[in-house]
Amino acid sequence: MKNLQYGLITSLLLITASCDDKAETGISLDGNYSGYFYHIPPGQTKVVKAPAEVNIKLDGSQFAVNGTQNRYPAGGSGTFSVINRKEVDFKDENFWTADFDWNLILNGRYSYEIKSDSLILTRTRTSCPSCDYVDPDGKTSLYQYRLGKVNVMQAK
Repeated sequence: MKNLQYGLITSLLLITASCDDKAETGISLDGNYSGYFYHIPPGQTKVVKAPAEVNIKLDGSQFAVNGTQNRYPAGGSGTFSVINRKEVDFKDENFWTADFDWNLILNGRYSYEIKSDSLILTRTRTSCPSCDYVDPDGKTSLYQYRLGKVNVMQAK
């Protein structure tokens, strides 16, 4: 009977641990990051850099990113989860107007790369699901955040 109890307890602990993204991947993206947003429009090769710096805070399962006045990028806030060692999923919880490319919102699945204290988030799209166009040639757009980790002093 004791073996059955220990077996059940061990099974429950393993199941609980497997539900935690960080336990599953061993990766934490938590931190404050600052950098720039880059975009390659469909069918083009020229990289367009956002005019202002972007700040992203990743804390536990919450995220917040500032947008620019012209919504390039738009920003966003909500929850995120690390899917595996290459992908992270952002779920924006804001309401937005329909007068711009919603891919400029930090939302959906991004590939990520960590290099020392840098974080690169990249998403490619072949169409704009919220816009009134679909690229018939299947040309892709690239949306990328190139960020460095920022040390934030704690107020005392």
